[in-house]
Amino acid sequence: MIRTSMDDISDEEFDKIVFPFDEAITKYIDNMVYDYMAYYIATGYKMSAIWNSSLKAHCNSSMDNISSIDNFDYNKIKEILKEKYKLKIVNDEQLEIEEIKK
Repeated sequence: MIRTSMDDISDEEFDKIVFPFDEAITKYIDNMVYDYMAYYIATGYKMSAIWNSSLKAHCNSSMDNISSIDNFDYNKIKEILKEKYKLKIVNDEQLEIEEIKK
């Protein structure tokens, strides 16, 4: 469900919805980010494409690469939503999503 107004729920309901959502997203990102950083370092090492620096510097460089992405393939996102999450975007401009029934 996509909410259209903050007025349709109480502060308590908001907390019950948003805090678990934030926790789920943070857990997902943590898993993805650590795996990506390790991949970045391993691939750089195996391809002799990283230079002598600290682990912290290489991790920061890997995150710089992610933050510079700005040309998204929206059709790929739609495909992942459809195949992995059984969701279909029916309106791109004012986001509308439908569940795909089996």
